[in-house]
Amino acid sequence: MVETIAEYPDFAAAKDSRGVVNGRLKLAGADPLADWSEEVGDIDVLAYGLAGIAPEGTYTFAGALDLGVVYTSRITAVLEVTAENVANLVKNWTALETVERLSGAEPGQYDAWLEVRTTNDDPQASPVWSDWRPFVIGDTTARAFQWRARLKSFNPSVTPLVTALSVTVDMPDRVDGANDVLCPPEGLTVTFALAFRTTPAIAVSAQAMATGDVFAVTGQSPAAFTITFRDAAGTSIARTFDWVARGYGYEAG
Repeated sequence: MVETIAEYPDFAAAKDSRGVVNGRLKLAGADPLADWSEEVGDIDVLAYGLAGIAPEGTYTFAGALDLGVVYTSRITAVLEVTAENVANLVKNWTALETVERLSGAEPGQYDAWLEVRTTNDDPQASPVWSDWRPFVIGDTTARAFQWRARLKSFNPSVTPLVTALSVTVDMPDRVDGANDVLCPPEGLTVTFALAFRTTPAIAVSAQAMATGDVFAVTGQSPAAFTITFRDAAGTSIARTFDWVARGYGYEAG
């Protein structure tokens, strides 16, 4: 099962030396006067003060992704970055044909990258986290993850602009099941050995059913389901059955 955590276009999590303008994450001004709100783009160049663009900033995703137990997942990410030179004003252009980049920013004047840290502990119970490290696409073994974007400027007039930021976690499928389970007339609640992350798909194969016999599966959840059998007259009966539940992950405890 695949789960995607997308931070754009709102970028609603905690920000440090950053602002959000028209769905783009950018560095704010280094001058404290520019730190009055996150809406720095509404006042354009004036927002950056005398000190210009802040040299760096971080954006940490809201919360941690908890898989419930430790296991291996394939992690991929999307980070799309352009840049803006806030001093690149049209009135300063000599002629349009002389302008190589309308943004006014050169590739070596800015940078942005994604970092990750992991833990094998419950993230809600004082976990021990790994150090932050550069994110690399691949398989990672852990219970919980946190991600953050790092933005850096090498020019006081240039800020990176993050236009897309997301992480996708491909969690392995899980299968639980049992054969020859006896359901008494009053019905039976089957509890999975470990609760799934979400309600799984459940398949039931009944045995020795007479003409008119039916069964009903109710109360499906990540942790269990209930089954009952009735005959053609609607009377509760006992029957045996096999069942398979297919889902993914583990319910976070």
